[in-house]
Amino acid sequence: MPTVIPSLAHFMIDALRSTGLDIDRFCQAVGLQVHDLDVDEAWIPRVKLYRLYKLAADLSHDPDIGLRSTTQTGPGIFDVVGYVMMSSDTLQTALERLVHFVALLDTSIAISLHAEGDQHRLGCHFLDSNKVPRQYGDASVAMMFGLCRMLVGPSLQLRSIGLMHAAPPDISVYEQTFHCSAQFGEHCYSILLDNADLARPLASANKQLAPLHELVAEMHLSTRRYFSVPGEVRKMILESLSEGIPPIEDLAKKMCVSKRTLQRLLQQAGHPYKELVNDIRRSQAEFYLGNTQCTLQEAAYRVGFRELSSFYRACHQWFGMPPARYRLKLQGSASTPAEVTSSVRLAEDCSIPAGE
Repeated sequence: MPTVIPSLAHFMIDALRSTGLDIDRFCQAVGLQVHDLDVDEAWIPRVKLYRLYKLAADLSHDPDIGLRSTTQTGPGIFDVVGYVMMSSDTLQTALERLVHFVALLDTSIAISLHAEGDQHRLGCHFLDSNKVPRQYGDASVAMMFGLCRMLVGPSLQLRSIGLMHAAPPDISVYEQTFHCSAQFGEHCYSILLDNADLARPLASANKQLAPLHELVAEMHLSTRRYFSVPGEVRKMILESLSEGIPPIEDLAKKMCVSKRTLQRLLQQAGHPYKELVNDIRRSQAEFYLGNTQCTLQEAAYRVGFRELSSFYRACHQWFGMPPARYRLKLQGSASTPAEVTSSVRLAEDCSIPAGE
């Protein structure tokens, strides 16, 4: 599930709030918990921001609401990435660092910067399957524009913008906001910049701080890639799986958070605890069934089942067949016919639901 860093989500929400709408009520309607924006680990599902922007546009009868306030940006919005960019020597270097560190802002977008003659196009590519609402796409382009102006000053002029959605009946608001032509139906959201502007030095450039900021960002990027709340929970479940499924309260205590907070973080990451446990058990069952040195009883034990009958029922749910038959599917004729016959008969006679 694509998620957005809390500071960026906070900005997107505050941009709507500045229009005078009752955004807190709208947030509640789309399932956004505003207090989660103050928790660094609580990355926000981007689809909820999609719904928020669509709802705000519908209830305000303002289809252009995504353009209203998002051109006003600050470095704090982009967390450590903002400071990496500000300490860069030129606008081009800053944008190249954005391309590299974008995963620290959003888990499922790609930023590109490529030459088009004597100009460069900065593009934003949404990598999820959800359709991007026009208002959220507009806000993304406005934010790219605001980011560049924050770095080099208000004199920056765009040459063109690209938008994925179809042209609305009235495009004058785009010309008023960006002071350039707008191209609709494009493959990504983008802004077109002169090479001369990319070469402009940044007033905030700092040769001493730049390497430090970049080092910190690299550390964050490494952590973001290899650590996540679901990943940490998965690791702890695997460590104790043969002893049974650990209560979520125990895991929350180890992570120094409340049970409710851990449940919310897992839910926001798209991995509710029960689903995570089921996925782990399934993958581990497949692993041990693929190992012919492991008996069916041992495989059941290692994935946290104390009753073999429960393991058989779980395998029916996961694989559509009893474990011995699935082992044959994985390993060919590795199992003996007698074992298969016995195992299948036991599985078919078993009527106990899967569980511990």
